[in-house]
Amino acid sequence: MSLSRDEAAANLRTIEQAGQRSAQALGYARSSPYFSLWGVIWILGYAGSDLLPRLGYSPRNRNWLWLTLSLVGIVGTILISNRQHRAQYAADADAKRRAWLRWVGGAIVVSFFVTALRLAIGPRFEQLASVFFPLLVALFYGLASLKLGVRYFVASIAVTALTLSAYLYLPEYFLLWMAAAGGGSLILVGLWMSKV
Repeated sequence: MSLSRDEAAANLRTIEQAGQRSAQALGYARSSPYFSLWGVIWILGYAGSDLLPRLGYSPRNRNWLWLTLSLVGIVGTILISNRQHRAQYAADADAKRRAWLRWVGGAIVVSFFVTALRLAIGPRFEQLASVFFPLLVALFYGLASLKLGVRYFVASIAVTALTLSAYLYLPEYFLLWMAAAGGGSLILVGLWMSKV
């Protein structure tokens, strides 16, 4: 039995769509541990930010808490990435070095960005950072959804809605809200991404 040109083209489109869905599912599965890791970082960071002043520590200690948690998150992210790309690194000796350079370069760029924000905003930086960075993360998830799929868009909407609802309507509970709802939603998105 021979296929017509239209039938062959339709079959090729079906195969291509299946390949795209498989690549998207693999991308979701690979991103799952990152969402879960950073969800835990958010829970610890926002809960600690609320708790430190209650325990008598200066609100400035929040900076050290977030710096420490961010460094732990970056190291965790690198370890997850190394594990996921182990075969690629074994096949290409320079691939691991290039990945490390990208991570270091990214950390430098983010450090300059945060320093510039701190200088531009001044004393209100600590107050605004707790809402700005989650919205920035939501923006990146939304942009990532254009290439990586609808689940990133859902994550973007969830983080935006949870952040703004607490910031606008529950400001006195904002930090605890972000610990529970913000961090919790990232962990749930991570679990959802792993179930593709």
